[in-house]
Amino acid sequence: MVLSICFAFIIGVLFGNYASTALFRLPRNIPISGYNTNTGKAPHCSTCEHKLKFYEYLPVLSWVSTKGKCNYCGVKINPKYTILEVATALLALSLYLYIGSFNEEYILLLCAGTLLNLSLFLFNKKNSAVDKILLLTGFIGGIYRTLTEETILNWVFGLSVAYFIWVSITMKIKKMSGNENSFLNLFFLAGVWLKASILLPYIVILLSLKAANKLSLSKKFQLGVIALYSLVILSL
Repeated sequence: MVLSICFAFIIGVLFGNYASTALFRLPRNIPISGYNTNTGKAPHCSTCEHKLKFYEYLPVLSWVSTKGKCNYCGVKINPKYTILEVATALLALSLYLYIGSFNEEYILLLCAGTLLNLSLFLFNKKNSAVDKILLLTGFIGGIYRTLTEETILNWVFGLSVAYFIWVSITMKIKKMSGNENSFLNLFFLAGVWLKASILLPYIVILLSLKAANKLSLSKKFQLGVIALYSLVILSL
């Protein structure tokens, strides 16, 4: 049991590390896997460009080895990367304790949760590709529900309902920013991921958040993502 818990945490750290890499590279239009030896560089400090030693970019442990700052130029390292890694590790651990095994259900939910975590950190960033991340999360949701329910009819019906509601909203909003599109894309995620019994209540939550003018769009989006993933887990 202890070894399984440790393994789940390690899996989460690895997922979180890849997510933190995407968090750094996507807004800068840098490929998220590997690097081109002709145009790119090995892991390095983004300020002084000094090449890092392997222990200086290890997931989570790098924060300890660097004490939160570059060992060469002394510039503080943004803690959001470590926070994302730790949050994803805790998610992986919680999912294992909830599901009890490293099966397909576990992997799909962890992938979806990692992507949603990443979208929270990327929201309101230029060239963040949040829409693509949400689309990928929806694709994983289709696979997950087909696997667990052995039919595509349920999530296709839910997606259709969410689509018609989304169309009715966009017809009234002539101009939308990219962030608003990302917020409305949560309707698609809800349609794919949520069962019919909680789909409509969740859409009501999203509409209520959209109508709450006192909340910033970023805050609404974060609340929507957190509520979505919580409802997915509760509906298992």
